[in-house]
Amino acid sequence: MARSRGNTIEREIGRELDVLKTHLVQLTGLVEQYGEKKGADVAASLSDKAQEFLDQARSTSTYLSDNIASLLNGSGAMAKQARDLASHEIERVETAVAERPLTSLACAIGAGVAIGWLLGRR
Repeated sequence: MARSRGNTIEREIGRELDVLKTHLVQLTGLVEQYGEKKGADVAASLSDKAQEFLDQARSTSTYLSDNIASLLNGSGAMAKQARDLASHEIERVETAVAERPLTSLACAIGAGVAIGWLLGRR
């Protein structure tokens, strides 16, 4: 009797282990499904975030290119103004030299002597 009772307990334990294995297999399947679903959710979320980032990058790039073009156009206008001003000043100096050649020569000699004296003191 003790032996049959031992066999019965072993069979019950065996059945319980089989049930446990079945539940474990089912649990593993559920975890895999959950993981796949969560993985898909995470992938979708990452894709959305990446798309947002790309949209912001495009927007920033467009904004910068527009402003750079504006600055370049503005700097082109400023360069033209500087060129015109320099051209005007050169004409003024040429006119002054043509009107007073001796005074201009004396100024140039004086400037050369002053520069030579300053550089010679080193």
